Amino acid sequence: MFGRSKAPKALSPREYARQLRDQAYSGVRKTPTPYIGETLGKGDEEERAYEKSKFFQVYLNQLLRGSGFCFDEQESTTCVIDTFDQPDYGRSYLVSYYSLDIGTIEIRLGYDLWEDKDDGELLSLFFDLTKLEFLDYRHAVGLLQQLALAVMPLDDANKDQAEARRLANDYMLEALWENRHDEAVDTWSKDERPHVRATGQFTGPAGHYLHALEHWRKSRDDLLAEPNRDGLPARNKQI
Repeated sequence: MFGRSKAPKALSPREYARQLRDQAYSGVRKTPTPYIGETLGKGDEEERAYEKSKFFQVYLNQLLRGSGFCFDEQESTTCVIDTFDQPDYGRSYLVSYYSLDIGTIEIRLGYDLWEDKDDGELLSLFFDLTKLEFLDYRHAVGLLQQLALAVMPLDDANKDQAEARRLANDYMLEALWENRHDEAVDTWSKDERPHVRATGQFTGPAGHYLHALEHWRKSRDDLLAEPNRDGLPARNKQI
């Protein structure tokens, strides 16, 4: 869905690539729409997971807006990222890097098929990110690192950061390899060149996310004030 990009007829492939590059380096970060879903309309377990992830948009925007990222929650609770044996409903967010749209992340009720845990305590974060070749490498890896860290259990901060970084680097290496592989063996032309695309999933109890919410409720409750979705104080929403 996001892996290839064909230049509009009015633009040459070079002009289209320049247009995408300009969007990525515009310096103008998008602002999320003030929307947040309150109910999923499913069973109790699913509703608990949906409520648990209520402020994920605020959390991610607060952490990553300095890098130019914006996470905009969508009204539909039907998820679009293909997964194996997972719920197809949850919270969905469009992701942009400055003015460039780069894909989707989704939060769903989590299932760990390999661990004997209470599924109701887990969240699964799915991501489908593309056009990563237009991002600063540190920002691309930092995005994946924060997504991984968000759902990890809260243990030792330094060890957690190191593990999240390792996972992020693994996904970036895979994305770069697949991109070069597609160019080498797949059928493509200069007007339909494959983008660097990272897809995957992180699952866990979301300890770091919940810890941040607890801290904000005690010291920065303005970050969670309605209808704030950007991780900015309600009294000063200008970037």
